[in-house]
Parts: sequence; C-alpha cells; structure tokens
Amino acid sequence: MLLGLAGSWPSGEGTAEPGDSFFTTTTEEGANTLILKWRGNYQEEKSTTKASGGAACNSENLQLTSMCSETPDVRNWRIRNPNNESFTVSWKVYGTEHVGTIEVPEGDVYFTTPAVQGNNTVKIFWQDRLGNNKSTTKASMNRLCKVEKLKLTSVCSDDAQVRRWRIRNPNGFEVSVNWQLYGAGVSGSLQAPAGDSFFTTPANSGVNTVKIFWKDEEGNIKQKTKASSNKLCSTVYYFPGENKYGSLAYEDLWPNRGDYDFNDVVVDFNIMAVYKGQFIDHLKLSFKLKTNGTIYKNGFGIHMPVPAESIENVSGTVRSSNTIQDMGNGVEGGHNADGTSTIVIFDDASALVVPFTHPASPYEINVMIDFKEEVGFDLVEDFVGGLNPFIFVNNRGKEVHLANMLPTSLADESLLGTRADVTQLPNTSYVTSNGLPWAIYTPVSFSYPKEEVEITKAYPAFQTWAESGGTSNVSWYLSPLTSEIED
Repeated sequence: MLLGLAGSWPSGEGTAEPGDSFFTTTTEEGANTLILKWRGNYQEEKSTTKASGGAACNSENLQLTSMCSETPDVRNWRIRNPNNESFTVSWKVYGTEHVGTIEVPEGDVYFTTPAVQGNNTVKIFWQDRLGNNKSTTKASMNRLCKVEKLKLTSVCSDDAQVRRWRIRNPNGFEVSVNWQLYGAGVSGSLQAPAGDSFFTTPANSGVNTVKIFWKDEEGNIKQKTKASSNKLCSTVYYFPGENKYGSLAYEDLWPNRGDYDFNDVVVDFNIMAVYKGQFIDHLKLSFKLKTNGTIYKNGFGIHMPVPAESIENVSGTVRSSNTIQDMGNGVEGGHNADGTSTIVIFDDASALVVPFTHPASPYEINVMIDFKEEVGFDLVEDFVGGLNPFIFVNNRGKEVHLANMLPTSLADESLLGTRADVTQLPNTSYVTSNGLPWAIYTPVSFSYPKEEVEITKAYPAFQTWAESGGTSNVSWYLSPLTSEIED
C-alpha cells in the first residue's frame, strides 16, 4: 500500500490489517488531500482520494448526575468524564453563595453540596479541549439513599474483662449507631463505616447482651440484638520459634562423669502454646528423637509448673511397657501433690531408635496437652522457663536433669551428691565441682559428638561456658570441630 499527499508528495507506506486502522500525516498548506493507493487481487492498481476535514478533535461533554444522599443536610453528585484527560470543573448551587472547584480525571468523580431550601440545582463549568466554555445544569433528586440493615455479631475477645462485637455495614457510607448493654446501664455511640467495624463493651456478670440502634432512610429507628458468645480469642506462641527446634542432650552415666559425649539421648523439640486471653488453653509439644547412643533404657519426661488436676488430657505419649503410673488423664501418677505435674513422653528410647545408630529421619512424637482449668502465664517464655525436662536411666528413680533444676518427687535422692555430682538441694544440682552439667539445652538443633568423643573436645568453647555458669561463650554450640561431630 502506498499513500501520499496530493501536490506536495510526502508519502509513506504500510500494511492495513483487517478491520479499522489509523495513521497520521503532517499538516500541509492548502487542502491536505490524501491519495491512497493499493493493489487488487490481480495486482491491478487501485486508489482513492480524500480531503482532510482540517478540524482538531474536541473533547466530549462532561455529564452531571444527581445521586442519593446518606444524610438530609447534603446533596451528592456525580461527574462522568468520558475523555482520557482531566478537567478543572467549577460548580455553584443556584440561588446561594455555595461554590467550589474540583479536578475531574477520566471516569467518575463524586462531590457533595450543602442542602438548601427549595430546589437544589447545581451548575458545573469547564473548558473543553479547544478552550470553549462549557456548562451543564442538574436539579437534585432530593432523595436519601436506602439504608440496608446492619448486622451485629459477637466475636472473640482478647481480654476476659471485655466483650467484643462486630458491626457489618453493607452500605457504601457510614451509619450512626447507638448501642446499649442490657442490665448494666452502659451505652455508647459510634460511626459504623462501610464494611466491618468493631467495638467493645465491659464484661458483665451473666449474659452479655447488646442492642444496637440506627435510622433508615425515612428516619425510622432500626435495631439488632445479640448475646455474647463470651469466647476468648486464640493466640499462638512458639518456642523457640515457629518451625524452629531447640535441642536437649543428655549424658546418662550420671552421677559418674562417664565418657561425656552427650549423645546418649538427643531430642529436638518445639513448643506451641495456644492462649485464650491470658491463659494457656492447650499445648502441642513436638519432639524428634535423634539418637540413642547407649546400652541403657532411657525414658524422657517433662516436669511442669502446672497442677496435675488442671490438666484435662494428655495424648501422643509413647509407652513400651506398663511401668509408668498414670492418673487417667495422661499425667504421671505417684507424685506428691505440690502444684506441679509430670508428663513422661517416652519410657524407652531403645524401643524407638536402634542404639548407637544415627538415623537419617529421627523418631517423631507429637504430644497434645489440654487444660481444664485456667493456666495463667503472661509470657510463653515464663512458662517454658519453668519446664524441667529430664531423662531417667534404667529405672524411674535415676533422673538426670539440666544444671540446677530440681528432681521430681519420684527421683532417688540417695544418688544426689555422689560420685562426680556435687548436688546440694535446693540451690545446686546435677553439676560437677567445676560446674559441668550432665544435660544441656541449645536454642538450635544440636549436632552431637561422635561416640566416646567428649563434648569438651567436639566443642572447644563448651567448658568455659559451663564453668562460667553460662555467662561466657554463650554461643559455644555454634563452633564445633566438624571432624568430631555427627552430621
């Protein structure tokens, strides 16, 4: 296809796709007549000629529309701009001094004017693309928008001292709402925006029932009543973190120092505590038994600062024999009633992991603990800090705990303070004369020493850490001799 302007012969060529296509030419003096040439099906030359209209394209007119109003003291308007450019628009309310200016981009723009007595007629002014003054006028429909019904819902509260409520407003505007708490003489008001909004009321003894009031478009009072569910919201905390595991490692030759390789029982753990308000509702304890480097039968348990009678049920523990007493709810029986409880996670590691092996996949145990009474801890760290994990070696009485943690009431206290152990309850326990422990905790998964490799060799900074009481070389577990540990 070839095209050119008659008389001046600037030309060009291109391909016309099926349908409509557009192109431009430079403006020349005179008529600006275009000759368009192309070839037919048999290669014969064809042409057509057209003189330009010569006029620049103007913008389309703006459109003013009266809209319904949410309140009787204003009038709502819409300006629709069908052009792909913005216009500065001025407006005035007839018969008043109410005027204003707004910027109107492509699409719809909304604005309000004060309501006046009589007709509320608005005129808008703007200049079109060619600089011509344009205007349009519209009288208000003076109609209030229909107010759809609000929905009141009781939702969970983070604090037991309050009740929380949700108002769902399906309208495209906010609605004034008053509320009243039955039987308490407590009331209030709020503005409910479009969508969901929330408010709280003080917790009342007995049933907490709230009524909300609002007006429809005709001024009629509408209302909705709902009783509180009295539920507390669940908040989930993790230790040492979500999808993170710490480790517990034990030397089972206590009270002898033994080979001190800390690979007799190594357990990774994660604690998930679900709070309802300020109280723990239930726990999920996730364990991974990584190795069992011993000839002994070692069990593993946790002593908790929670009364045994406050526990509803414990599930997921592993039993290889019937030697562990049970209170009927999964809590170990036979202990003194001292406001604590003991959960035996497993009673024989050798039944779960073949001794002196290093399985590629550890043995996983997930224990759920449900509480039937309120167990209050402000911080999950406070709860975790009170946990006392331990192993018991061959028999239930030979317990091995973390440094300076107390034995349970089932421990054989005749072993305390013997051989290398210098326990002096209640201040010192499960350490040697220079502060070395038989059990350790690390906040990351622990790479344990090879068989019969002392931890002091595999981790050169360990001894300084232990002898300092944990104040020096606190990250000792991050600097092993890689040739002396199991991968």
